[in-house]
Amino acid sequence: MNTFRIGFDGPAVDNGEIDVADLAPALLALGEFFEAANRALNKDRADVKLKIRATEKGSFVALLALDVSFIVDILDAVAAHPERVTAANDLMDLVIKGGKIVGGAAVGTYGFFKTLKWLKGKRPDSAVQNDDGTTSLTKDGTTIIVDQRTIVLLEDIATREATEKFVRTSFRQQGIKTVTLDEEDGQDDEPDLTLTKADIGSATVPEPSEDEITETSDTREALLKIVSAQFAEGYLWRFTDGTNTFTASMDDVDFVKRLDNSEIVLSKNDTLRCVIEETQQLAGNRLKTDTKIIHVKDHISGARQLRLL
Repeated sequence: MNTFRIGFDGPAVDNGEIDVADLAPALLALGEFFEAANRALNKDRADVKLKIRATEKGSFVALLALDVSFIVDILDAVAAHPERVTAANDLMDLVIKGGKIVGGAAVGTYGFFKTLKWLKGKRPDSAVQNDDGTTSLTKDGTTIIVDQRTIVLLEDIATREATEKFVRTSFRQQGIKTVTLDEEDGQDDEPDLTLTKADIGSATVPEPSEDEITETSDTREALLKIVSAQFAEGYLWRFTDGTNTFTASMDDVDFVKRLDNSEIVLSKNDTLRCVIEETQQLAGNRLKTDTKIIHVKDHISGARQLRLL
């Protein structure tokens, strides 16, 4: 088990107190981060738990314990095993430890968060895997060294999403200036890791590159009941197909023109027989669906009469 401190500093915690409603989401998000990082490195061979042990007055410091419980102990016992479990102290080192830039050159091995801060939301210009289990990352002429397991965390979508959630949640309360992570017995004056609001951008999951995006498109005819119509340009209409309710852009220029000229008057429960185009885009773990009304073939008024005969 590895014990470390998380500290919140700023006007909001000058008296050494913090509202539990503000603290709990940040700690839960941090727990989700370690769970995601553990899954990325250890798969299903080890569980991780983040426990709060105590609080001490300063700004506001919470003492946390990180426990990685081994499911298959033999894998950790054999050091030469390529699938060796990453223990709690190793995981903490990968997350909060790291080198620094001195005179334009990197000193020491960078940890996960410090690598994110160095990248500043961008991708490295190059990544070269070394023979000693490390990787050299180069950006803007500067090269840093990271553990290969840090690369695993950087490339794991769940870990990156949990990281963004933790950083954003930590600074959600007004008056929090810094968040620090530090080993419990750390002797240095400076904490191992200091985060500020400026680091939210660095923690934000970058947009996938074009080769990481999968896209599919389908055009079909459908009957759609109007839930709400939006006549202002750029706003989406809301429809239901009898099962699902969704939004779509009205791209039939002729139909919109007829509406503007009052040639067509819409009323409650109106239905459109139309040609729709659905485009689905998978970027990372995010699936997005865009729907367009390409052509309205028929407008069926909701105020219809029953046929007597």
